[in-house]
Amino acid sequence: MAETKSRNALDGPIIKLRRGLAIYKVNLSPFYFVRVRAVGGKYIVRSTKETSRIEARVAAEELAVSILRAAPIVPTDKSFSTFCDRFIEEAESAAQRGVKYPRYAKDAKYAMDNKHWGLRNEFGGRDITTLTSADFNSYLRKNLGKRPDFSKSTVTAMTSTFRNVMKVALNDGVIATIPPTQAPQMKKGLGRPFFRFHPLVKKENDQYRALCKTLKSLAEENIKVRGVELTDEMYDLVVFLTNSFLRPTYSELYALRHSDVAIAVSGDDADGKGMKALRLTIRKGKTGARIATTMPSCVSVYERICKRHKDYKPDDYIFLPQYSNRSHAVRVTQNLFNYALKAAGLEKDPFTGGKHTMYSLRHTAICFRLVLSKGRVNIYTLAKNAGTSVEIIENHYAKQLPLSNDLERNLQSFGE
Repeated sequence: MAETKSRNALDGPIIKLRRGLAIYKVNLSPFYFVRVRAVGGKYIVRSTKETSRIEARVAAEELAVSILRAAPIVPTDKSFSTFCDRFIEEAESAAQRGVKYPRYAKDAKYAMDNKHWGLRNEFGGRDITTLTSADFNSYLRKNLGKRPDFSKSTVTAMTSTFRNVMKVALNDGVIATIPPTQAPQMKKGLGRPFFRFHPLVKKENDQYRALCKTLKSLAEENIKVRGVELTDEMYDLVVFLTNSFLRPTYSELYALRHSDVAIAVSGDDADGKGMKALRLTIRKGKTGARIATTMPSCVSVYERICKRHKDYKPDDYIFLPQYSNRSHAVRVTQNLFNYALKAAGLEKDPFTGGKHTMYSLRHTAICFRLVLSKGRVNIYTLAKNAGTSVEIIENHYAKQLPLSNDLERNLQSFGE
């Protein structure tokens, strides 16, 4: 049976006449259409009313002149795009001075220049003095209509970046006030995906234990994933992540070197009889530099790593030191981890509906402390150690977890 072509599908290639100007045909019409890139990066489409390619080219040039002539000319010093660039300069400077976290400017760029919903696409060529609350609300409604699955954090990034750009214009005296913006109510999620563990679930349903068991089994089978052998190093990496609170990123886990690790003894037991843990120097984490203290399990992992690479040097990386290209090390680990997830049947978190990623190990680490400490962990200390905020832990982790046994007994007591 012949495949039915969409009425709006292209009928032949797009013919580029010059930058920002092209003609094309669709199945719906016998005429060529012209596409003109106007001020602000928006595309305007009109019918040339011509069936001949040669005549369509002539008509396209005439229409382009007409469209661009009708568009208002915005002075460069008042365009929204100019103040986007100014804000990025200030954000990068603040990050270099340590006033803002290192990713501050990068996150703002993402909100500005995302090719699908970036602020610059919508407002780049607009006169910043003419922008109103209605303009921003219209932008949000349009994009939420296209992408109802937007997370709350993405909408917050859109809103805060817009306000920050407008603030630069306010400080320069270009505008008198910042238009009020109010992020729309978003559907509340079910928390971040993590591997459920006992006592949240029965021992036989412990997902974290199942993952570790699968990794051990795959290492014994000498499994190769895209030409890379899955070894016990992957098991150690998973245990390390789940007990160190690190992010599985280039700037945290994969940037860690032997010179950044020290074995410390907790409490006053400096004679070595206290509880051992690792102290990790995170130099350029997402929220800046910090010293992270791990759980005791990381000590044995680190000792195994040192035995595995006996001739290591202080500047050698802890994990996958054979890859000097750390971006490649990240990809290799992700491939091995995804293979293990599939083998264990843990690709999706059935409780939140989200996909498990290596970040799920960090989420599991935080949930471990909230649950297994029986409510005794200091949430501020946990947030500082993990390089996050109390608000994030309360909103994305603590709210999704049950009360500890001790707190339940306190809740259910009658004052005896």
